[in-house]
Amino acid sequence: MKIMKSILRFSLVLSICLFLTGAAYILTASAKITPNPDMEGTTLITIVKGDTLWDLAIKHLEDPMKWPEFRQYNTFTNPDQIYPDEMMRIPAKMVEEIIEEAVEEDMVTMSELEMIKEELAAMAARAMAAEEAVGVTAADVTAIKKMVEDLIAQQKMVEGGLQGVKDEVAGMPAVVDKINASLMEHAEASKKKISKVHEEVEAARGDVAELRKTVKEKHKAGMEAHKASEEMLAAGIKANADSLDKLHTMHRGATEEPNNTKRTLAFLTTLAGTAAWFALSSLDMD
Repeated sequence: MKIMKSILRFSLVLSICLFLTGAAYILTASAKITPNPDMEGTTLITIVKGDTLWDLAIKHLEDPMKWPEFRQYNTFTNPDQIYPDEMMRIPAKMVEEIIEEAVEEDMVTMSELEMIKEELAAMAARAMAAEEAVGVTAADVTAIKKMVEDLIAQQKMVEGGLQGVKDEVAGMPAVVDKINASLMEHAEASKKKISKVHEEVEAARGDVAELRKTVKEKHKAGMEAHKASEEMLAAGIKANADSLDKLHTMHRGATEEPNNTKRTLAFLTTLAGTAAWFALSSLDMD
């Protein structure tokens, strides 16, 4: 309980001292509230997340309907839009009442307030001197801080992207192995197909050789048959010629008339020659 009371006490003291000294900074380039120049009987407060002019009027003016009074001390770009870390001027009377109430509740003493006020004033003076020495204002520091935060956020995004790339790269070996296995399967299947084609080609070569042998044998047999037919035809022709010679001899002066036997012999010889000629013709057609 003592620790909580001490924390509350320190927070209250720090807030009051900030009210009294106005030792708060803001990046004026993005401000929606422009406090009027230093006005007697007023002090500056810092807007925190969730604040509205309505709520601030309840807190500092004790009446939400009095929020337009803040226009006496500030210029608002849009009263409906105020942002954290902006500065706004309010009547100091309300701050004094808060201080008096804190003193009455024994949460802080006047000597402590004065001591902290002096210390904060000294800190503000040192801060201003440092700004003048290095040429960097509190607004610049705030801008740099925001820039650093943006860079950190971008770095985290890049790290997340890199992690995704690392995960993809880590999974690449499995993909490569799968592709290699698929290629090996296709290569093996192609090898089997090529081997089968070779076997079919060899079988076809054997069939062609056998066919050539058969054709050669048939050609040889045909030539022999043709030769035999020619010989038979020649013999038939010779026999026919002999028969014709005999017939001519008989017709030229032979007193002896041909008998039936000779006529039959001549007819059979002619018939044999004709049959041989037909046989030879049929072989030539095959």
